Amino acid sequence: MTNDELEAVRARAAKATPGPWEADHGCAKGYGPDAWATVVAPEGKVLFDTINGGHVLLTDPDYEGEWRDETGDLNATFIAHARTDIPALLDEVERLQHDVDRAREAQGELLAHAERLAGALTKGLEVSLMRGPQDDTDTAAREFRDQARQALSAYRGEMK
Repeated sequence: MTNDELEAVRARAAKATPGPWEADHGCAKGYGPDAWATVVAPEGKVLFDTINGGHVLLTDPDYEGEWRDETGDLNATFIAHARTDIPALLDEVERLQHDVDRAREAQGELLAHAERLAGALTKGLEVSLMRGPQDDTDTAAREFRDQARQALSAYRGEMK
């Protein structure tokens, strides 16, 4: 998803009545088992029902005017977009999980290369040091080896 698409989803969610919302189904005498359905917000606030012709209801249940208001329209927009927003968000989560898996795999490969390099350097330095100090470069080589070991050890600790 693009940042604009994510921002549009976020804006619709922010404008809708806060949740969690619940679905409620019922029946009236003489009708089938699911004669009506409602979407209810916290404290029993009805946001949508099908028994009243599918109207989006007011956030104020005592209002005596029309059976809809701006908040109801925003809730309807949120509900209508949920059918496409949720699959798009799930696809984005799946894509990001795949990217994380690939990054972890690459990180493991890099660590393996770093360990092989550190092993080769250490072996070369140890051979050089076994010959005995030749000059100041051997001291520098020891310091380099020790720093390389510390860096690799710190990197391994960060991986855990």
